[in-house]
Amino acid sequence: MTSTDLAELFVPPARKRTCIGLVLGMGAMLLVCGPGLAQQQAAPSPSQSAKLAGRAAIDALIGNTMTGTADGSPYFAYYDKNGEVRMQQGRDISIGHWSIDHDDLCEEYPEDDDETCYKLELDGAKGIMTDEDATAYAIEIIPGNPKKL
Repeated sequence: MTSTDLAELFVPPARKRTCIGLVLGMGAMLLVCGPGLAQQQAAPSPSQSAKLAGRAAIDALIGNTMTGTADGSPYFAYYDKNGEVRMQQGRDISIGHWSIDHDDLCEEYPEDDDETCYKLELDGAKGIMTDEDATAYAIEIIPGNPKKL
């Protein structure tokens, strides 16, 4: 005798119809509402999130690509979770390291003499990166590593 056979012995026929209706109703609700519930629980991407600054903005950047313009030329910089930053400007690719100093994003490239730290502010996917000399740079965050850096 299976567990289904046992359940049929102990559940009256009227109760069976109620239970089946309840199960079918819950299944229909999950089909209709399930995708919406899953979307509400998903972690926000930089393009969906509100204004962020400091450590929260840096956390939103890591694992994604920053783009902007430097010296009149567009660049793409992928911030890997392992602490490496790979930047492409034109055909040149530079590999450096990023770190966090309090609420600042710091970068160091082998071709530079010093580490440079920036304050980072994001409003959705767009933002401002400000260096130690108070020079502000417009940036945008692109999800993932679309340039395969």
